Amino acid sequence: MFKSKKFIVFLIAALVGITFCRAAKETRLIRGLEDDDTEIEKFSWFGIGFFSPAQLPDEETEIKVFRFSTIYTYNKAVNGLDLGLICYSGNANGFQAAWSNHTSGIMNGLTIGLFNIAEVEMNGMQLGIYNRGGSDSEDNIASKSASSVGTQWGWANCADAVFTGFQFGITNVSTTLFKGLQIGGVNIAQEPDKKFEEFQSKKFKKNKGKNSCLQIGLVNFNPNGFLPVTLLVNF
Repeated sequence: MFKSKKFIVFLIAALVGITFCRAAKETRLIRGLEDDDTEIEKFSWFGIGFFSPAQLPDEETEIKVFRFSTIYTYNKAVNGLDLGLICYSGNANGFQAAWSNHTSGIMNGLTIGLFNIAEVEMNGMQLGIYNRGGSDSEDNIASKSASSVGTQWGWANCADAVFTGFQFGITNVSTTLFKGLQIGGVNIAQEPDKKFEEFQSKKFKKNKGKNSCLQIGLVNFNPNGFLPVTLLVNF
């Protein structure tokens, strides 16, 4: 047991040491290129932070393999394993596990935490108390970056913009367009806003953005369903 603890301490110390050495090496490289006015993409294999900006490497660096956030850490992108208390990133690809996982861009992979948010697009699975994926903002709709595919498991699940997949929770909400299955106490599949329809295809407009949604729950709301409001089942 004692040897196992010593090994874990040694492993953590080694990772911290590698991170500091890597960050120092990248800083020297970047400073050398700044004189040539060369624009480069900063990246690091590992990242560790206490409370941003008290972190290594800095916020503008992309993490390639592993990041650990003691309290709150932000990086423009994290690929691989992301662990900590509050993990915040621009884009995320891989596995996230934290008290709160927040991606301001696109999240691809598995996210486990109390609160999981992917502001633009979510492709994969969110597991937590509150899950939100996608965005119905006009900027994202116009750029077609408003389509998510995956699964949400939690007490409260919210799918913004086009969402294809499965929701399982006490309350499931789709604010724009849902294609798939909702199972929960209260299921809500709202109609797309008019501003959303302006940017969609002729086929979408012809079908009037109909939700291809099966709802199983105590109360089900779907304006395009069999009935606008039903008990137990709606489709």
